[in-house]
Amino acid sequence: GFYYGTFLLSGPVDDESSQGSDLAPWLMNAVQFEYGLSARVAMGVVDVVGDYGRRSYHPLRRGFADPAADILRAGLLVPGRSVGAGVVSGALRVRWARLFDFWGSDIPDPRGTWALQPVVEYRHPLLARPGLAIDAFGLTMADLLLLNNGSPDSDLAGQIGVALSGGRSTRGGVGRIEGFFDVYRSTDTEEREERRTPVTLVGLGGRIVFEF
Repeated sequence: GFYYGTFLLSGPVDDESSQGSDLAPWLMNAVQFEYGLSARVAMGVVDVVGDYGRRSYHPLRRGFADPAADILRAGLLVPGRSVGAGVVSGALRVRWARLFDFWGSDIPDPRGTWALQPVVEYRHPLLARPGLAIDAFGLTMADLLLLNNGSPDSDLAGQIGVALSGGRSTRGGVGRIEGFFDVYRSTDTEEREERRTPVTLVGLGGRIVFEF
């Protein structure tokens, strides 16, 4: 599979001489990308999963850092298991994140090269009829980091939302559209070179998923 995600980060401008306008003193601060290739192989009770990705942060204003990393992940996924009327699935992956040496870049390494990434998802069918299926879902994700200085840290995320597909439940392996509330907490987004930049974000998200 192939995945791609991007975030446009904007916010208030603290320099009055460079405001976007008097009515809307906001400017685009940065654009962040992550994209990569993923693979999944069924092994009976569990599936083996892995991917290679690339993450980069491109500041549009002074004062921001430009962290980037190559990302390798590998682990095990437990396919959906029925729990009541819904389905629970989970995965546990190990992540390595650092720029490969052949890039010849002097960008600082991410604060944590290694991470353990547990994911748990629950899906509950709300509607199943010819031409339309609606599922509610919720998931939690974590990056349990081993920092480069040897101490532990963590980034946490969660989503709750609704998935729509054409004619079958989203468990059936078809294309679907998902809308969700998204929560993300990090003790350091690494957006500043000089200091830690913690953040807690709550917002709306959406994605289109094709499964074959």
